[in-house]
Amino acid sequence: MIGIAARLRPGACAAELVEAGKVIEEAGFTTVEDLLHGFGRLYLPSVIGSASRSLHPIPDLEIEAGMTVVIQPSVVTQDAGIGVQTGEVLYVTATGAERLHTFDRGLGRLA
Repeated sequence: MIGIAARLRPGACAAELVEAGKVIEEAGFTTVEDLLHGFGRLYLPSVIGSASRSLHPIPDLEIEAGMTVVIQPSVVTQDAGIGVQTGEVLYVTATGAERLHTFDRGLGRLA
């Protein structure tokens, strides 16, 4: 998610974000959710899928300042036997993406 978040800036295109998400496939995994959705429009299209799992062609979409997006690939093994639900909400500013979560990134253990 960090690589995708680093590319979230005004002018970034959907194909660039899919490219950033290819680290998932390169590591031998796939996704069970959207790579990215929201765009300040709730859960309406456009939705960006990962390279190995996309329900629609990569949209002709350019990121704009003021968008709120969700990175949510939910990474799993190729057979979907093991996985982890992941997600993060970010606000796109003129200079990049700003996290809206206060919880630390990475795996955490809740008591």
